[in-house]
Amino acid sequence: MTDGAMTINILLGDFSVSAQDADITVKSSDGFLFNLHSHNLGTNTGAFPGPEIGAQGEAVLLTEPANVLEIVFQFIYPRRHPKLDDLDFVILMEVTEACEKYEVYSAMNMCEVRLNAFISEHAAEIFVHAVKHGYPELIDKTAILVCRFPVLNFVKTLPSYAVIPWLEYQQAWRKIFDDAKIYLEDLLCGSYCHQYDACADPDAQVYSDGRPICSQCRLSLLVWLQNLAEIEDITSLKDAVAAPNLVIYSYGPLGRWCKNCSNTCAIYLPEVKSILETRMTEIIPFTRFLYPTDRAPSAR
Repeated sequence: MTDGAMTINILLGDFSVSAQDADITVKSSDGFLFNLHSHNLGTNTGAFPGPEIGAQGEAVLLTEPANVLEIVFQFIYPRRHPKLDDLDFVILMEVTEACEKYEVYSAMNMCEVRLNAFISEHAAEIFVHAVKHGYPELIDKTAILVCRFPVLNFVKTLPSYAVIPWLEYQQAWRKIFDDAKIYLEDLLCGSYCHQYDACADPDAQVYSDGRPICSQCRLSLLVWLQNLAEIEDITSLKDAVAAPNLVIYSYGPLGRWCKNCSNTCAIYLPEVKSILETRMTEIIPFTRFLYPTDRAPSAR
């Protein structure tokens, strides 16, 4: 039954799916009909033909629109497949999800390759897709870009098995700031630089109870760490660590700075930066949290 719907023949170069010898009719969500061949569907997909296909000669209603199905069905025939280069991100994602849903294996790798071109602008959407369908390389490429995003951005969209690993991965990123704060808290801090003359000079004798840091330096570095912790974009975070933008905060009525502070907190800043940079390089890829043993999906 066609109900007066428009029929679309899939064009493959100079080859067209002929309605005369097709034995399956598929209807898109927006009412277009596709006349296809059950042999090609059965050979080149994992989800077709199902038990509902071709029942009583009626068209099989799918949930995707015609502009998506027209692309997907080109991959079930033994002809040169489309490269998908001219698809915008929205259509590409719809095609990709349809190929995963109907297990059109010949299209899956092509879709994955094309998604790489959109990572910088659509990392979050691609990350969720890659986790759902098990693309480890795509997962790690996007996870590092969204690792600083608010946790609620993904808890509701990730598969349940990925939520705990994602929380652990984000906690690993938060811990880099905790380690730097612990380092600063372990230093001795005098009130308004009156107890100690200055931050410890690397060449000077260290006090018996530890290395001193003046209040200005410690406050400045703690505020800097707090500002870093609020940065969501990983590239911006790394840039901010590499080129610190510090403000020296003054304590006391005289607003004194210690002799070693200057405007760069020169004594302790390199050590704090080193902690941050080292900890960032030590964080393992998200797939190691997601697949802690050797359970990562094999290459498609």
